[in-house]
Amino acid sequence: GSGGRDGRQSSGVTIDRSGLSLPANEVKRAPSMISGMRVKNLTPMEEHLASLILHRGGPLTVAEFMHDALTHHTYGYYTAKENVFGSRGDFVTSPDISQMFGEAMGIWAVATWQSLGCPAEFRLVELGPGRGTLMADLMRGTQCFRAFQDGLAEISLVEVSEVLREKQLEALRAVGEELVGCVKHYGSLEEISDGDMPTLYIAHEFLDALPVHQFVKRDGAWREVLVDVVDDVVDDGKEVDEIGNGNAFRLVVAPYDTFALKTILPARLRDLDEDTQGALEALEVSPAVNGLASDLARRIKTNGGAAILIDYGQDGPYESSLTAIKDHEFVDVLCEPGKVDLSAYVDFDAVRASCKREGVAMHGPVDQGVLLKALGIDQRLQA
Repeated sequence: GSGGRDGRQSSGVTIDRSGLSLPANEVKRAPSMISGMRVKNLTPMEEHLASLILHRGGPLTVAEFMHDALTHHTYGYYTAKENVFGSRGDFVTSPDISQMFGEAMGIWAVATWQSLGCPAEFRLVELGPGRGTLMADLMRGTQCFRAFQDGLAEISLVEVSEVLREKQLEALRAVGEELVGCVKHYGSLEEISDGDMPTLYIAHEFLDALPVHQFVKRDGAWREVLVDVVDDVVDDGKEVDEIGNGNAFRLVVAPYDTFALKTILPARLRDLDEDTQGALEALEVSPAVNGLASDLARRIKTNGGAAILIDYGQDGPYESSLTAIKDHEFVDVLCEPGKVDLSAYVDFDAVRASCKREGVAMHGPVDQGVLLKALGIDQRLQA
């Protein structure tokens, strides 16, 4: 991540912004030089992002903008906002609608555990557990399978929000106090030891929150879309009192070859046939999603287990799917960073390619309704 928060030494790059262009419209005036500029009347998150641009001497990638807007340790959407899920939040997920969704995931978990030979010790991992509703319903629904629950060595919850971590413990405590002792929180999948035991992984609406890079074709050549400050936010040596009704940031197209353009884009294009490549005028790529898929595949291949990934997406690439939601309404993706949810649809074809490179098979994708029916939700409704 930018800023070197993990303590590792990083190198800087100076970028010439003079030729940047808006992706949809012609530039009416050249962007002003930003060295020594000051910004005013921005939110703390906007100040953070603007300072990154100012001090680096050029725009952020869409992935960098998305990463910090969602998970910045102080101002990020998931780390700082009190209410994210449910009617009082910005969006509702399937576990919030009915406990039967979590119960269905319990059926998947038990059936998969049985297909693995009912291992006496295994781990259950959920990526992005929200308020813990899915895991609580899963554990409540599988209480009759004592061997399954007795063999559960650890419930590993990957969560960056301290507020949500507490809510997850509360949800599981309501099922049984003993479950809390099985829970261990992690900040990322990488923090979880791959160990030597089979593991079941559940990721429900987690992949869509991982950062994406965006690329567009200009005069037959691929270019990366970046995030820059708007001209009205900064002015040479002057403080600006108002930024108007618009956003503090805008999307621009880099006229040069970025690092992602030379590495991430070609890697994805290689997995697409020529006809698909030729039809694309833009492309969205998530190295974070593909990297996670590779990591899951390696772990499953080494120690046994399975993963179920449930998300909005399709079996192929997206040109541009990044969206923002606030108060259950769609808003501009650049407005109020840190206060709105950002998500991008999942390219499951890219996930499959990542798994295949690790020698692991991926089944699907299938519609969620098809999955739930296969897990017996119709019978559950009649119970």
